[in-house]
Amino acid sequence: MNDGKVDYKRLKINPTEFLALVEQYEQFYLRGSDDDFKKAFYINAYNLLVIKGVLEAYSVESSMAIDGFFKEIKFTVANEQVTLDQIEFERLFEIYPDPRLHFALNGNALSCLTLYNQAFTAEEVEKQLDFYLTMVMDRYDYVLVDNTTKSIFISKIFDWNEQMFIDEAGSIWTYIDL
Repeated sequence: MNDGKVDYKRLKINPTEFLALVEQYEQFYLRGSDDDFKKAFYINAYNLLVIKGVLEAYSVESSMAIDGFFKEIKFTVANEQVTLDQIEFERLFEIYPDPRLHFALNGNALSCLTLYNQAFTAEEVEKQLDFYLTMVMDRYDYVLVDNTTKSIFISKIFDWNEQMFIDEAGSIWTYIDL
């Protein structure tokens, strides 16, 4: 990675280690795992599979350029065929309705947060999600208060997932804590 962005050109040349990691997520047996482990597992699986999908379609500019990328293309995760939307909505949000997850899942769009060279772990998942939330609140393209014009810009992610933020904090503004 360079500056939190995946170096697809370099990864395409030597994908062996990356594909071995993806294979571990494909074949992992989740039965008996606790919630923190599953949450971290599915965040990591989602982010890895986005990279894998873009890598397979290289040299597309983003995942958005791949037809059916999130809703139709199936990936193997924990010995199960699922789409990225199924991971996001059925394996994560349906079970863990936590708005911070929106900031941890990286769909390979310019508006997504920077990826880090560190996987989510069961032991640290709550702290890691808090860290991502702090990053969002500090990024001008997610939350920008313009004192000169007395206006506030918030990312569309808050609009798209408004009910989840309301359920968590009563309103988007309370969630942002302006």
